Amino acid sequence: MRKTIYLLLIFCALFKAQNSFILYNKVMDDASGFDIETEPNLMFFNESGSLFLHYAFSPDDVQSSIKNSKKIYSSEVVKNVSKENYFIIKNNSFSKEILFAKDFYQNFNWRITNDKKEILGYMCKKAVGNFRGRQYTAWFTPSIPVDYGPWKFRGLPGVILSVQDEKKIIAFEAIKIVLNTELTEEIIVSKFVFKYPDDKEYMTYQKYIDIEKKHQKEMIERILSNQPKGMKVEIPEPRKFSIEKTFEWEEETKKP
Repeated sequence: MRKTIYLLLIFCALFKAQNSFILYNKVMDDASGFDIETEPNLMFFNESGSLFLHYAFSPDDVQSSIKNSKKIYSSEVVKNVSKENYFIIKNNSFSKEILFAKDFYQNFNWRITNDKKEILGYMCKKAVGNFRGRQYTAWFTPSIPVDYGPWKFRGLPGVILSVQDEKKIIAFEAIKIVLNTELTEEIIVSKFVFKYPDDKEYMTYQKYIDIEKKHQKEMIERILSNQPKGMKVEIPEPRKFSIEKTFEWEEETKKP
């Protein structure tokens, strides 16, 4: 028994030094079943944290594809600064300028169950949790002992290979795992079409969301202004199909 624990500790120590990556399919559904979008994503990770971004190359040879590419275009990049427990968000999907923000909220309230299943040859355990207005089911494998996952998902004793919200609107599914890759964070970052700013230039995540909400409001106003007079258009609440529906500062303002 002691020998098994000793070998496991050696494995964890060696593993943390590795550069590795996982390819995921991100699936977004508008809940009607008629507008399902699938987007390939890559999570690169090592002992210091992870990078999560859109991946537009062939999944067959990720390493050479990235090394030989001139630039990597990803409207959103989520950098997990693991040791300091915050995310760096880069996004220009709804803004003409590139926005950079820091997000310190990482409370998923995970509860690990006894359920197990295999994903890509790895035995996984089931966990349920909630994050910013959505309930999630995640499958993680202790065989890869890092607490990372796709997008901002983290905080479990093993990498998350699958996660889906209870409404089945958002899901991330691992499709390929490569451990001990020749890729490094420096190589990937050097291919970005942007550069990370100085620390003081990051906005708060609340300000970032305020900008996004303003964009959503203006977009709805443009849609309504182009409709014929008298026509009634039913537009759902903008955050209904967003991965983050509610925010912790909104709850704070509700307190007496």
